[in-house]
Amino acid sequence: MVARGADGVILGSPQALKSDAIEKTRDYGGKTQTDPVIDRAIAALAERQHGVVAIWQLLALGLGTDAIQYRVSIGRLHRIHRGVYAVGYRKLTRQGHRMAAVLAYGRDAVLSHRSAAAHWEIGQAVSLRPEQYRLYPDRL
Repeated sequence: MVARGADGVILGSPQALKSDAIEKTRDYGGKTQTDPVIDRAIAALAERQHGVVAIWQLLALGLGTDAIQYRVSIGRLHRIHRGVYAVGYRKLTRQGHRMAAVLAYGRDAVLSHRSAAAHWEIGQAVSLRPEQYRLYPDRL
């Protein structure tokens, strides 16, 4: 059994994670590897989203929390915000940071005002700190 922290993140060493029936992995001659079909789907999603994905998107692709944590432990996913990961490497462009911020706020979040203007390169708007607004603030 795997212990989880208050935020649901799996606690333990990479060896313990590896031995815990990791979903969406295969055993090739005693070596655990992730499923290449799933990894390509994650890469395609990240490519459309400036290099970042949200945990709810990974779950929708069929990964379990153990499979996600395993990918974190081997360096395929890098935590940017709670529930948001950079795929493959931690360094992101400004667009990647903006997308990560929007994904961190949830499915109904949008980039707005100066941040949106900077993203679309409208005028001389330069926003270093993304502004996010939820469409349904009463659902918090």
